[in-house]
Amino acid sequence: MSVENEYLLRGEDVSALVFDIRSNALVGGYGGLYTAPQCSVAPYVGVRDEESGNSKKQRFIDDPDVYIPREGTQLKKYIEKSKIVDWDHFENVFEYLVTDKLRFDPSLSPMLFIEGNVYDRKHREKLAEILFEKFNSRALCVMPVAPLIIFRREPTYNGVVVDIGTDETTVSLVSDGFLLRKNVTSVDFGLDTVADLCGELLNNKKINFSTNLQNKYKFPVHSSYEEVAQRKLLSEFAQKVLYCQKKPFKDSLLPAPNVDFTFGSKKYSFNAEEQCKIMECLFDPTVTPSNIENFNGLYKLIEDTVDPFNVDSIANFYSHIYTNGEGTLFKGFADRLNHELTKTPPRLQARLNSNVKAYEKNSAWKQGGIIAGMGTTGQLWVSKMEYEDGSRKLHYL
Repeated sequence: MSVENEYLLRGEDVSALVFDIRSNALVGGYGGLYTAPQCSVAPYVGVRDEESGNSKKQRFIDDPDVYIPREGTQLKKYIEKSKIVDWDHFENVFEYLVTDKLRFDPSLSPMLFIEGNVYDRKHREKLAEILFEKFNSRALCVMPVAPLIIFRREPTYNGVVVDIGTDETTVSLVSDGFLLRKNVTSVDFGLDTVADLCGELLNNKKINFSTNLQNKYKFPVHSSYEEVAQRKLLSEFAQKVLYCQKKPFKDSLLPAPNVDFTFGSKKYSFNAEEQCKIMECLFDPTVTPSNIENFNGLYKLIEDTVDPFNVDSIANFYSHIYTNGEGTLFKGFADRLNHELTKTPPRLQARLNSNVKAYEKNSAWKQGGIIAGMGTTGQLWVSKMEYEDGSRKLHYL
């Protein structure tokens, strides 16, 4: 890094942009004093081929514009499992953020990107290539989400982060402030899985939950719009109706009042069993099978991730468990996870001294903003010159 760049990135006021690549959105904003990101963009892009054989495509970006059906248009996803899977669409979305939403010059402000906990070297290098070569970024730092979650909650540098997103669940270990990349366990379980189980419940009750988009428009609506609209409806149903029972469903069903939810113009009622049984897929898949390979419940996932360490480290990890992601917002989730942790061996039980720390919305982004604005973190940034020289700093965190 040049002396000038190093000086500018070590000052008391580093004006950095912070972006969080989530499984269900790309959020961004100015770090530092802001308590929430200034924009959030959907993980979908509406794509329509131009007429007259033109190779260029017309794209529709951002809520609610992207979800409005248009003739000859389909929805395509460019984010999966907190990673960019379509770089062409990402370039268009990021250009929209730069010019229309945040209105900043990438060549003047460093950018911090928060990514998922499953490390992918090629993904980081492609991200850096686009930001430096297409957008002429001044400096870049890429960090996994898990350490930021722990830094945000309390001044500790060790712990376990349970992250349940739209299409993936990860259990990650953080030691001395660094993510242990080889100790990240991932399964293809997420809110989409819960939504599918909700669809099965509604089908069994013969409840029509179709959004009927085709009947609302005079032109053929691509099936992708119906699929996304239906999944959004099922996710809303899950968040409003379902809850996690504190004790296992197999042991007993605790009484709970019925909950109503409206589909179309009809209101339907759901009893206690219907409200809590689906969520057992998180803790005991034998009660509610989710058909996800190698997933035997959250406790087993945590156990498989933590147990390879020595006893002293295990006790420390089990005492500092944090949650992250929209999938941990279900009512009763933290209490049930605390109950699951009573399965730990007696030799550990006496040494556990902490409860599960519940998810705080935008906590990773907020902490990223704090770190990006600190004048003492200049060594984290990779300048364009360092990138061109093949610096490995991009992969340090």
